[in-house]
Amino acid sequence: MSTLEGNELWKECVRWMVDMGVLDSRVAPRSSMLDFATMLRDGVLLCRLLNELAPNCIEEKEIQRRQHMSEFTCHKNICLFLGACKTVFNLKQEQMFEAWELFRLQDFAKVLSMLSMLSHSEPALRKNIKPFPSESTSSTSINVPLRICPPPEEEAIYRSLQDDVEKVDLDAAIYDISPTKSDEEEPQFIYDHIVCRKDSQRKQDAWSSFTPSSKREHCMKELLDTEQNYVEKALNMIINKFYEPLQKVVREADHKIIFMNIMTLWNLHHSFHSDLRHAILKTLGLSQSSEGRPNSLLGRTIGDVFLQHKDKFIAYGPYCMGLGESRARILDLEKNDPAIKNKIYECTASVNDNQFKLQDLLCLPMQRVLKYHILLSEMIKSTPIDAPDRKSLELAKEAMDDVNSYVNEMKRDNETRQLISEVQNSITELTMPEDVTLMDYGRLNADGEVRLSESTSQQFGKMKTRHVFIFDKVLIICKANRNNTYTYKAAYIVSELHPSLDNPMPDGKMGTISRKITSANQHLLYLIREERACTQESVRHLTLAFKVLQQREKWLHHFELARNNVIPEEVGGTGHKVHYKSFKVDIPHKCSVCDKFLKGLFFQGYKCENCGGLLHKACIALRPCAGRRHTTSVSHSSSFTNGTHFRHSSFGLSSGDQVIALTRSSSADHGFLMFDKDDIIEIIQNHGNGTFTGCLLNDRQCVGLVRSEHVRRVRTNSVQGMCSPLDSPVGVRVDRKESTVLPKRMGNGMTPAPQQDYVNTEVSLQPWYMGDLERADSEAKLRGTPNGTFLVRYSKNRHSYVISISYEGEVKHTVVEQRDSIFYLDEGYVFNSIVELVNYYRENNLCESFNSLNTTLKNAYRTCKLFRVIHDFDATEPKFLTLRKGDRLTLVDVIGEDRGWWKGQIADRIGFFPLSYCIDAKAVVKPVASSQQISILLYLPVSCLFSFLSTSCFSITDECANWINVQMQVLLINAAGLRSYLRLLIPCRKRSFYMSVPNVTKRVKVEIETVDKIPDLKVIKPKVFPDDRGYFVETYNETEWATELGFKEVFQQDNHSYSKYGVLRGLHAQPGMGKLVSVITGEIFDVAVDVRPGSATYGQWHGVILNGANKHAFWLPDGFAHGFQCLSPEGAHVTYKCTGVYNPSTEYGIDPFDKDINVNWPLTDNVIVSDRDRSHKSFAEHRSS
Repeated sequence: MSTLEGNELWKECVRWMVDMGVLDSRVAPRSSMLDFATMLRDGVLLCRLLNELAPNCIEEKEIQRRQHMSEFTCHKNICLFLGACKTVFNLKQEQMFEAWELFRLQDFAKVLSMLSMLSHSEPALRKNIKPFPSESTSSTSINVPLRICPPPEEEAIYRSLQDDVEKVDLDAAIYDISPTKSDEEEPQFIYDHIVCRKDSQRKQDAWSSFTPSSKREHCMKELLDTEQNYVEKALNMIINKFYEPLQKVVREADHKIIFMNIMTLWNLHHSFHSDLRHAILKTLGLSQSSEGRPNSLLGRTIGDVFLQHKDKFIAYGPYCMGLGESRARILDLEKNDPAIKNKIYECTASVNDNQFKLQDLLCLPMQRVLKYHILLSEMIKSTPIDAPDRKSLELAKEAMDDVNSYVNEMKRDNETRQLISEVQNSITELTMPEDVTLMDYGRLNADGEVRLSESTSQQFGKMKTRHVFIFDKVLIICKANRNNTYTYKAAYIVSELHPSLDNPMPDGKMGTISRKITSANQHLLYLIREERACTQESVRHLTLAFKVLQQREKWLHHFELARNNVIPEEVGGTGHKVHYKSFKVDIPHKCSVCDKFLKGLFFQGYKCENCGGLLHKACIALRPCAGRRHTTSVSHSSSFTNGTHFRHSSFGLSSGDQVIALTRSSSADHGFLMFDKDDIIEIIQNHGNGTFTGCLLNDRQCVGLVRSEHVRRVRTNSVQGMCSPLDSPVGVRVDRKESTVLPKRMGNGMTPAPQQDYVNTEVSLQPWYMGDLERADSEAKLRGTPNGTFLVRYSKNRHSYVISISYEGEVKHTVVEQRDSIFYLDEGYVFNSIVELVNYYRENNLCESFNSLNTTLKNAYRTCKLFRVIHDFDATEPKFLTLRKGDRLTLVDVIGEDRGWWKGQIADRIGFFPLSYCIDAKAVVKPVASSQQISILLYLPVSCLFSFLSTSCFSITDECANWINVQMQVLLINAAGLRSYLRLLIPCRKRSFYMSVPNVTKRVKVEIETVDKIPDLKVIKPKVFPDDRGYFVETYNETEWATELGFKEVFQQDNHSYSKYGVLRGLHAQPGMGKLVSVITGEIFDVAVDVRPGSATYGQWHGVILNGANKHAFWLPDGFAHGFQCLSPEGAHVTYKCTGVYNPSTEYGIDPFDKDINVNWPLTDNVIVSDRDRSHKSFAEHRSS
């Protein structure tokens, strides 16, 4: 048992924690009291202590271990410790310290007293470890209050800690002096036992009899032997002994959490081991045979094998990221389900007699992937510098280092994501914009308690204690509560704040509080808001006050780091216009400069809007932008700047971009893509020489080369004249996307601010959207309207949205630019949707972007904009508008509609008026022409209809009432009540208005295409209705498909299957059954083979790509064999609607690799086919049977 000299209470506590095994004995002797107190502040050591006393009383996954000291995580860990002390060790509230008392070190003696009580607890005494203080033996029961009172002079030293704590470099204190008990010793022992152990039972061949004669050959042997053991003893064992048996007893969701994507790793390493073995044997001259090897694999070196498989190794990212949750789920199931516990015990007994637990075996893949760079490094050391494979080995080692970084960053980001979620859940009165979380504001760079004031241009704010969270994009200010929760107070966009050490407020405006702070030796940091972000009354700058200089420097560093993430300094002089972006993690994204992975789960890097390059921050300055410069201006009503084509350059085009064909192309060169004018083409690869490889968007099977001068962008940049990124000293501006829409404070009983609603609203539902509208028509509508009256239309000629606005007697137009799913008028202000853009400029002056437009988007033009007054109205206040019967009125706004008022304009008079006192000016009154005409004026705004009917008497026909019933149901109005009301008016025939029911064009929500070479096959393309919330699609409509499209099939059975990557199902034929096949998630290559004897297309096949993105379906009538191959790494969920019920007695199959049919399956390596499908007859055998 260890001891320390002296009897100070804190030293005895150190001795006890060393004896408990949670504190390294090498650290303890050289630590001061401040060091020891600081080590306890993050709560990790305390949580480990309790888990030593009562194993698993705190779940390991709940303990936060951060790269840097975060006050939020420290408080969370301390609260975990205190909670377990209360529930497990039965400590009373008065016996425990508060979380803030430890973190601020305001009563360290109280902390030591509580730890002393734990040292006298029964679990601690059972370990035969001497408690502290050693002379205190008055109680051995944890339930007896035991308050240690150190001598006054020692108590004074403890209280002085709070004055010293802010001088400590917290990050260094936590990670330079820390517990060193290794969590990796057990997994490493298992790895050595299973993977590194020599197999004496391996079959004899050229490799098993090989004896290495040099260090280089020893390295090769170790690499291949351990790889073979990893595949055969580790992965095969986990799959065969655990994965498959537990599928029968564990729910699918739990099974997926436990084993994650281990099947993907299994597939990867079977292929990797085979290629690695071939390369090593070839290198050592042990095998000259290339039988069965594709030509592309011949001659590959060991390094080449690693490079070939590099992209597949990213599968380790989600696997290693999920290990913590996997371990926790196993423990939870073993604790709560005896049947599962027994099954796991049975599985482990069959493998190693319960020597290793399942959760420890699942760590083997992580151990393996982190070993490759070490094995390659040793091999490089023993490889001559001029050896032909030296370069490939160095590249392979660099590639595996990149893979390791990718895996580690994904694990770190997973922890960060969980932390941010906990932060958001801990903040009360916080209302986030819809579909936005704090994670959309970037990573959390720092948080903590500071003294802070918010000052306007006229008044210095009062200093208050606040908890501040600095995210990459947003600074959030809260008030800390006692229970580790926070009350939201305010938020500011980081990119609109500029740090300064100089007071921005003139001396004459500095208040008493400001002077006191300045004279009290406080170290101040000012965050000054940009002028364009402020109004006259809004906060102009924040003042943060710190007791010590080190704290100010730390906060300044974290703030500048956050700001530089959004507006990187590296952009200057490069010409890049970058956006800080999150990329999907299901496929690898690589930096365009260094060709290494963009790492992490969110905000992995930057995308240049000009050249389309993906960039690490450090790589931005390494390569100047090769893209074009973009500028903006406003178009006058008399002219419109022509869009710029790509001409003979293909700079700025990147994979996934879409372009429109300017002309028809039917080149005699079969390598070039054939397309018609206005076809949309998706870019697959830009070759940089004026050509690119692309495919038709409506038929992705049509792939070929395209000349850049034959196409233009889907959204051409037609607004010119403003400062370009190259002219800007920074080179990048604020990215005002959804993620920079600030959260709002939500008070009790208050409704959310309107700002949060506009992000996810469909354009077609907006009152200002006019749909497809020509320029001349928009000018006719807006001419003569007040300044700022506007509408948004879609220009077919420009394939763009256009804002048309009335200003100073003229109508002006500006194109809404779109690129990479963002919309903007000026590149400095970008938005996620048209709606967000319009709402921004309804509140912010357009002169920010266009000097010639000094107005906001004031009044939305409506279809029923002009109204005719039908009753007199005398205004009683200036805010009302006097009406006279017959006046023509312009509707300005519908504000107040819920109370029966609108806002309108007559000549130069504007005010509110009763909405029931006017009717649509375009309403047409016709005499009765025939009995087919309907007796009601129907072209009225819905909000006017009831009022207008009440002032007029009508002859209402049943046909009219029925029609209104249908229309009102569509508008979500009580149609039954309206019909009853209309029928009451029938006897009152003082006068009648007549109008025919308008003809409504039926919108068919699906398109059916016929496959040219096999006309009985159909590709169904339903219309998708997307918005920022997601999308809606109608996948089947019996009535519409039958009446409008002639598709008359009766479905009797629905099927749903899931297939992993590379799975090939088929070819299956079920006589009497047609199939409508579609994909919910993932992607497949779906194939139909005509097996109808006597058919003109007998034996022919056709394949289509179906995926969750295009929402297409494939119709195979009765008489076709069906099969598909899964192309997506995450697998595919496939649904089938069938016209018959499955009958196994009539089903038959055809070999999917039949040479006569010769289906061109996209994947040829690692294809997974069931034994049943492999055993199917050939097509020739089927014909003869």
